Amino acid sequence: MTKSRIFYFDNLRIVATFAVVLLHAAAPILYKFQTVTSTTWWTGNIYDSLTRWCVPIFFMLSGALLLNPDRTDKPMIFIRKRISKVIIPLLGWSTFYLIVQINREVIINDPFMITKAFFENDIYYHLWFLYVIIAIYLILPVLKVYIAGASQKNLQYYLLLCFIVTSVFSYISKFHEVTVDIKVEAATGYIGYFFLGYYLHRYGLSRITKIVMYLLAIIASIVIIRGTYDLTVQNEGFFDGFFYHYLNMPVVFLSIAVFIFFQDFKFDLGRFFLFSLINKTSLGIYLLHPYIFLLLLENYDIHAHTVRAWAGIPILATFTLLVSMIVVMILQKIPVVKRFVP
Repeated sequence: MTKSRIFYFDNLRIVATFAVVLLHAAAPILYKFQTVTSTTWWTGNIYDSLTRWCVPIFFMLSGALLLNPDRTDKPMIFIRKRISKVIIPLLGWSTFYLIVQINREVIINDPFMITKAFFENDIYYHLWFLYVIIAIYLILPVLKVYIAGASQKNLQYYLLLCFIVTSVFSYISKFHEVTVDIKVEAATGYIGYFFLGYYLHRYGLSRITKIVMYLLAIIASIVIIRGTYDLTVQNEGFFDGFFYHYLNMPVVFLSIAVFIFFQDFKFDLGRFFLFSLINKTSLGIYLLHPYIFLLLLENYDIHAHTVRAWAGIPILATFTLLVSMIVVMILQKIPVVKRFVP
């Protein structure tokens, strides 16, 4: 299938890239429940809640692209091609953020502590995504064997299993204080989003099912927004992000709704020059934008509620995205360095 026939992938990548920057712009407000105004906190909560689908969309896009049984690379060739595109950025950006954190005295400048921070994914908050992607890439050749022989019904069963053991069990544990001790490791974590993206791309959903999903997404949005407030109040003002978690039920429904919406959205955002640039620099923007936030905060005291949060959050996100995009475009022109921003 040619790229022109699946332009909705590019549309999803573009909106998810902006959404993740918007989410991270709003996020610090959530930890200031007791120090910012109620309006500011609620504004941050709403922005953050309504963009929780961004990271799942990245996983779903990868699954839709890479689980395609028509792609027949041998396992070692596949791993060498895909892992190198993630390992090199991980090493490069981990080094960069290590230097940042050492200078800020967040990480001790000690070989053992540096090594420990790298292997424990404790360098900077957003790098976790690369660790998860690497783990899934390593198992992907095995998953493709399953995909090649799996029927639609079999995939439906697997997706339902993922939903139960990851999302439902988490809900039971949180609100009923019961840990379901049934470990189905093959159906836990972000791997379910890989399969979900492939399934939706390959089979789609019926019109009735789409309507149901949109309704569930509306309900899920309300649950995330209100539920996060209630849990934070119950936690004496300390942020409780249970409903924010990418693997929990509300975010799953929200992510499905966004994915199928853009499947049916018959306009190619990539026709616009700016959007096409965002698409081409998406990973670099993801990796760089937290540093731009940090520079603005520590050097100029600019944050999401420097002005009223309803405007400050999108303004900060837009500015940061554009600056990140320009820097990444420059880096992509430099030999060797461009391998860190593929």
